[in-house]
Amino acid sequence: MYSNKKNFIYYILNNIIIGIIPLVSLSILSRELKPEDYGLYALYLIAGSTFSSFINFGLPAAHEVMFFEQKSKFLQKKLTFSSITFILLLSVIVFIPVYFAKDVIIDTVIYDTNRNNILYLAYWSCIISSSTVLFFNHLRNQGNGRDFLIYKSISSFVNLFLTLFLILSLGYNFEAFFISTIITSLSVMIFFIVKLKLEINSVSIPLIKEMIVIALPLFPKMILGFLRTNYDRILINNISTQSILGTYDIGLKVSNQGYTIMNSLYNSYLPDFYKILNEKPVGYKEKVPNFLLKFFTVYILSLLFLALFSFELFHLTTPKSFHEAINISTIITLTISFYFIDHIPILLFLKKTKLITLINIVVTLAQFSFGVFFGIKYGIYGFIISNLIISIFSSLFIYTLYQNNLKLNWPLKKIFVLYVFLFVSCIAIIILRINEVDYIYRLIFKLTLIFSIIIIILKLKIFLKEEFDLIFNKIKSFLRQ
Repeated sequence: MYSNKKNFIYYILNNIIIGIIPLVSLSILSRELKPEDYGLYALYLIAGSTFSSFINFGLPAAHEVMFFEQKSKFLQKKLTFSSITFILLLSVIVFIPVYFAKDVIIDTVIYDTNRNNILYLAYWSCIISSSTVLFFNHLRNQGNGRDFLIYKSISSFVNLFLTLFLILSLGYNFEAFFISTIITSLSVMIFFIVKLKLEINSVSIPLIKEMIVIALPLFPKMILGFLRTNYDRILINNISTQSILGTYDIGLKVSNQGYTIMNSLYNSYLPDFYKILNEKPVGYKEKVPNFLLKFFTVYILSLLFLALFSFELFHLTTPKSFHEAINISTIITLTISFYFIDHIPILLFLKKTKLITLINIVVTLAQFSFGVFFGIKYGIYGFIISNLIISIFSSLFIYTLYQNNLKLNWPLKKIFVLYVFLFVSCIAIIILRINEVDYIYRLIFKLTLIFSIIIIILKLKIFLKEEFDLIFNKIKSFLRQ
């Protein structure tokens, strides 16, 4: 697990930085922008992301699978540049109908009476930023966690400062988010093209064809997965106001720090995950689950902090008009806890792309049906609780399919204990908030829960003392650099 141990601290530090930046942005800009502005931003972002998902159609996943099959760094660079070039070419072609259908899209999805050119900004913002992800994945897949941390952090800070400058100094509204992303992402792309010494002859038609073969069966999965994670805001916009949508979106942004944590953990374990399954050493059926359990435990612990202290986060970073999102954020955090199993690339490793698509069809249809029914009948809380229930059942469904295709010996008892603790803790803190129990008692209760989960993790022997020492020494070494 050399690469994992070597890079773990870099991905954790990256996670901390990526998690703090949106909170800094929120604490400043929520006093400049109204909930309605955040609601409109969410809708334009959905529109841009829809086109981005359509154009990518599974190519990033195909790039990931093929990357580890390339025999040299030269071929890996050709693969990455070929992927990005093909995506950008498709983007130019798709933009033509988008340009002429702007008003129809705005009237159908966004309901923005201004009918300005923000849709175009959203389109290119999502396209270009999704392309830079392939460059960062290139670094991650090479096990280069240090460079990943440096470049990702710099781009995140530049994006933040540009956004603040555009809104606070130049008087832009929420469109500043898209403009700053375009400028930052273009700069990142130019930097990587120069750094990797890429030229037009680096594009490989055979590699593009091979990626398309792998990616096409994933296309429905990508579209359905996108709908699964974005239809909520479209539904809320139709059954309520853009102000309520903005409040919900802020709650989602805070909860999605958990999603950022998961991506950082994913970046950390992925190279060794593929290495173990490709080499299949003795005992790999126990080694893989126990290896992933450590990352799952860090994930649950992070989500527990996020859920318990969402009250403090909102009070420190947002004005009172956004505080209705506190309990919403806690419930969404519970839902996100079940995304971990969905992101384990077992079926992708087995190249079961059609089965991946089938899973997403079933889960998306169930989530959409229940979400619409309970959202219309019981409002926003009915909607988010139905999402939580569907996420529980979908994770069980996905686990069953994993086992049918690659039977591994998972430590289910330990996983169950961690989930029960997370659920009991979140439900208890929501009840205390609703009943307006004095803050000091709630704080003592939360600190007790944090202490208890650490004791439980040690009792379950998920981490060894040597592993804690390794992380501590890595932090000291990094700070001395």
